[in-house]
Parts: sequence; C-alpha cells; structure tokens
Amino acid sequence: GSTRGFMDDNPGRATAADLTSQHQILFETARALAESPSLEEASPRMIEAVCNALGWQCGAIWEVDRTQKRMRCAGTWHAPGLAIEEFTQATVTTTFGRGIGLPGRVWKDRGPAWIPDVTRDDNFPRAAAAERVGLHAAFALPILEGPDVQGALEFFSRDIRQPSRDLLGMMTAVCSQIALFIERKRASDDLDRFFKLSLDLFCVASFEGYFVRVNPAWQTVLGWSEEELRSRPFKEFMHPDDHAPSTEALSSLATGAQLIDFENRYRAKDG
Repeated sequence: GSTRGFMDDNPGRATAADLTSQHQILFETARALAESPSLEEASPRMIEAVCNALGWQCGAIWEVDRTQKRMRCAGTWHAPGLAIEEFTQATVTTTFGRGIGLPGRVWKDRGPAWIPDVTRDDNFPRAAAAERVGLHAAFALPILEGPDVQGALEFFSRDIRQPSRDLLGMMTAVCSQIALFIERKRASDDLDRFFKLSLDLFCVASFEGYFVRVNPAWQTVLGWSEEELRSRPFKEFMHPDDHAPSTEALSSLATGAQLIDFENRYRAKDG
C-alpha cells in the first residue's frame, strides 16, 4: 500500500481527445480562479472540471496555513449521487502536518504521489472512511510557488490508473495556476491589512477626481467618513491653494508620467 513513483504508461503521442480534455481542464480551472474571490469558492469548480474530464469520483484542494503550519482543506467536490459524505466530512474537518497523510506527504516530498489503495496505506488517516464509501486509488500533487509548497491537489477514485507523463504535466500546470492565485491573494490580504491599520492617510483615487477608497485614518484625523469623502470630488476637501498643483499632478499621471513625491492639504470636517 505504499506510494509509488511515476512512469510514462503512454510513451506515444497524446490523442486529439486527450489534448482536448487537457485544454478544457486548463481553461475551466483558469476561469474558475478568475471569477472567484477566494480559493474556497473556486475549488469545487476546478475539482469538478478535472474529475469530469478524467473520470475520477472526487477530490479536494488543500492550502498551507502559514500561522499554524498545517494543511487545511480549502474545498471539495464529488460526483452527484455518490454517497461519500462521511469521507468528505473527514476531509474538511482534518488538518495535516508535514509528512502526515496524503496532503502532508506531498508537502514534505514536494512531489506528486500515487497510491493504488488508500485503505491499505499505513500513512492515510482517512483510510477507514475511504473504505466504507468505496474509495481506493488516490493521486495528489503539490501546489508550488518557487521552492515553497502552498498547498496540494488530491483526487480519489475506485480505480485511478497510474498517471502518464502528459497527465502529470497538465496537472502541474493546473497547480501552477492555483499557486499564482494563492500568492496574489495573500499579497492582497497583506496589503489590505497594512492599508487598514496604518496611522497615515492612504487613498486610492480615480482620474475623474474621486476617491475610490480611503483608509480609516482619514476619519480619525479629519473627521470625514469614507462615504462622505467618496461622495464629492476630492478637490472639494483640499485647501483652495492646492487645487491648481493637484490638478496639474493628476493630469501628469494621466499621461503615464511617474510621480514620486507630492503633497497637498485637506480641510478637517470641523473647518
């Protein structure tokens, strides 16, 4: 029941049907990520696309929790009518450390893993639940961002064949898409946290002359709420002497010029 290495069981060229399925998987996973605000929302759509194309019954996406140093489930999907709620529940409520279970094993080894029968594997804590619902074969890959494992993608079936080199390459491309999404989301979350907690006044403004977003420091320092600041052109809140240089700076930015340092004054709500 141990994890096996990979061999190319189809050394010839991929068929047109194979290539069509692979292109469809890449398209569907990219679209799910583009249309979803979070990995949790995108996960079921991506897993469904892979499973439907390859004839697998269910799968899950795992993400590394940087604070707890554990793998947690970000989302699952299983074929309609498949009574595997017990296994799904075990998946979403379990976290894995490095080297533990299939996600942890992929995390530790930083490479794909194929298990012919998870019910006979000595490092698969969900084995009992898998056996009761009739799942046996499993296939998993790491979601890599450079040298770092960001998560894992795993699939289950009553019979998953050992993946070919073409399939492994396509699934690695899917994992790369997910890794970029996770990295962008984490960078966005870090920036959002900095934006909200900063004691300095930060804003995002449009070329039309309106604030798109301001951080809480504006209300703390000036007394205007975000709704008030966004309701009128931002020059109405400026010191009158700063209108002309601010308009000139905005016009310069609109042409693509770089503006490194600029200062203007704002009126507090109390005058």
